[in-house]
Amino acid sequence: MPSYKTYSTEQYINFFKNKTSNNFGLSDEALADWFMGQPGARPVINSYGVTKKNLLSTYIPKIKEYQGEAAFFLFYTVTEGGGAGNWINHYQNDTSTTGLGCLIDDLEYCKSIDDNYPGYPVAMTAQEVAGIPPQENINQAQQVYRECGKGTIGSIMMPSTMAGNAWVFAENWCLENQGPRPGVYFGNPYDLMIKTIQSSGADPFGGGSGGGGGGSIDEGLPGNNAPTQTTPTVDTNELMTAFEALTNVVKQQIEKLKDVSDSNVYPLSLNKIYQANKYYKLTKMMNLTRVTLSREILDDIIKTIQDAVNHAEDSAENLQPSNKNENVDTNPPEPPAGGGGSENPDLENYINKAIAHMKDLQTRGFTYSMDARWGATSRDCSSAVCESYNLGNGNTVTMDSTQLPNHGFEKVVDNPYMSDGWSAQRGDVFILYPNGSSPAASAGAAGHTGIFIDNVNIIHMNYASNGVSIDHCANVFSSYYGLNVWRPTRAN
Repeated sequence: MPSYKTYSTEQYINFFKNKTSNNFGLSDEALADWFMGQPGARPVINSYGVTKKNLLSTYIPKIKEYQGEAAFFLFYTVTEGGGAGNWINHYQNDTSTTGLGCLIDDLEYCKSIDDNYPGYPVAMTAQEVAGIPPQENINQAQQVYRECGKGTIGSIMMPSTMAGNAWVFAENWCLENQGPRPGVYFGNPYDLMIKTIQSSGADPFGGGSGGGGGGSIDEGLPGNNAPTQTTPTVDTNELMTAFEALTNVVKQQIEKLKDVSDSNVYPLSLNKIYQANKYYKLTKMMNLTRVTLSREILDDIIKTIQDAVNHAEDSAENLQPSNKNENVDTNPPEPPAGGGGSENPDLENYINKAIAHMKDLQTRGFTYSMDARWGATSRDCSSAVCESYNLGNGNTVTMDSTQLPNHGFEKVVDNPYMSDGWSAQRGDVFILYPNGSSPAASAGAAGHTGIFIDNVNIIHMNYASNGVSIDHCANVFSSYYGLNVWRPTRAN
């Protein structure tokens, strides 16, 4: 069987650390000439009417708004051969009627991944390989991702490119399982990217260099759907400071909304059922299913907020400057709980306090211990959840049978095999237990519990981290088959 790991692990690591603002020594003119001559670019060129002229005048400048330079994105485009699922072939179908619209949607997708760095697990599983992640060097892969830094090739590609991660970090597993679906039928897209960069005459292993004249990404740079920063018309330093703070809060709130509504949902098992109502669109990628709010809804929300900001600017001329700025909230709230946190602020606050307490245990360095589960500096999985939600002194068995239902939690999943489709919400408590058994079998080290912080990520006190960590649920649930999920319905 052939191996698709062409380079050393160290070379791949240096490749991941390249900034998206690295132009690899290529001018816009040279990059455009190179792109127009690539076979992998032909579908995009044909589908969207790309020419060297509009590439230089329209597309490259737009890419630079998001990523600092255009080289990485165009290299990505050539290797993916899009044209019927936008530029980088992330979506099943085009998401816009124009090439620019499709480009912006791809850039927004990349931005959403990078904005959440390092909050994603490295993509190491997919339905095509029966949803079973390779365990070989999976921790190394996650550590490399954490060391890449924001605004890098690794921060965008490692959470979304299962095939490349598998070959780089689990070569032996890939060779042992090579074959048709559900085996390892795929090659290594990282190799294609590296060879593409080399074909342009550039060095893909520079490891984070910015490239001549490329500049760096401004972390506050708005994307296409973000409101632009507005300058007040009143020539007053105090008022300008307050207005800029208000504008930043608006942008932060929109990003929080995106974090809640724009999520990557990894399958927990085969034959998973996903649903989307009229407000959402459902798209699929190689190793994940992605549910996003419609652009129309986001645009309406953004327009409403922007109108308010513009009104504040117009009204500023009639305001007297003040030395106080007590009403400017520079710390936006936590994302709402589940689907309706704003309708029940007490419940939302209850959930946010529980998650904040788990994070506090993490910050204070509490360690995992089943023997000293209520120790001065230690907890186990269930005592940490009980303390965070004020459930009393319980364990996974008593939590499932009495404590959670007695404290206003509703069971939303009762599933001995985790095969039914379901959607987690922020604040949900999960209880895992072995296949074919009852929740009572989760006592001691046999089971596990924690809290969802969104629809795919969990916070939990665990043995593997010897403390509290945030992980993708698929990476934890893969060791279990039984699952109960409890959802808070009232504040306690």
